[in-house]
Amino acid sequence: MNDNKGNIVTMEQHMAEAKNKLGLQKQVINFFGGSVGLGYSIQASLGREVMQVYNDHMINVMSQSNSFLTANAWLSLQDVPACLDAMKLIANNNFFGYFIDDTIPWGRIEAVRPIFQRAHDQGMPMYIHVVGGKGMQGKVWDYRYNQVMVALKQREWTAQCKVDPVDHFLLVMVSLLECDWWDSMPDLKIVIAERGIDWIGALRNFMIEQGRPDPLPRLQKNFWFSTEPEHTDFKKHGDLIGWDRLLFATDHGHGGMDCGGWNYGRDIETIRSLGLTQEQMEQLTHKNFQTIIQR
Repeated sequence: MNDNKGNIVTMEQHMAEAKNKLGLQKQVINFFGGSVGLGYSIQASLGREVMQVYNDHMINVMSQSNSFLTANAWLSLQDVPACLDAMKLIANNNFFGYFIDDTIPWGRIEAVRPIFQRAHDQGMPMYIHVVGGKGMQGKVWDYRYNQVMVALKQREWTAQCKVDPVDHFLLVMVSLLECDWWDSMPDLKIVIAERGIDWIGALRNFMIEQGRPDPLPRLQKNFWFSTEPEHTDFKKHGDLIGWDRLLFATDHGHGGMDCGGWNYGRDIETIRSLGLTQEQMEQLTHKNFQTIIQR
């Protein structure tokens, strides 16, 4: 493992640093196959093999880590029946959630609905993280038939929020907010990772302007968001969505210009500088996580 300074450290050294310097009680390991070309356009047989090998390995890793590590399972959504079979095993092995790409508008892809339904029934969150796996997107959907999504693509968003590419991600959010799944999945848990929260107010205003229902109640019931508190007006955005919706996240272990990596030493101090109440701090640092992992 690289420590972002060119040094190789062991998993044990990495965990000790996370525990001692950051005071973490639990760390989530993510599958990031997009960086090595493993997305949703690879051959289904390879996807199934990767899913089995990776998830089996994570089960082994978690069993040997004194409960400090948890992980997101990876699902090969090229093969929905295989995913459903895998989810039977995954739910009984202390995984945090199911990792999928956030550039694919899942709410418009009826074929994956059983995956979300199974996650709902298990009480497992769908962990949606940017990967860039657009291979599935062009094959299965076209946003242009939807008037609201056409209007969204025509809007200039980069001046309003940091997310990049914001239009792809907001199409995903609209697809999830406006899908017809919620009657059968009223308690579906969705965790949005590394997208900040500065887009929430802007998207809310847009949806209301388009004559659509206010998305804030749905976001405040079914969605959680990892923190990036160095963003401008973070506290204002946190007050809007609610501090029970936020998860303390550092991206510890791989770097980047968000609130993680080489920046991680400032993460806790950045949070503390916001002037939060004791209850808000407890929600952010552990209570919200505990809520999510209740099955």
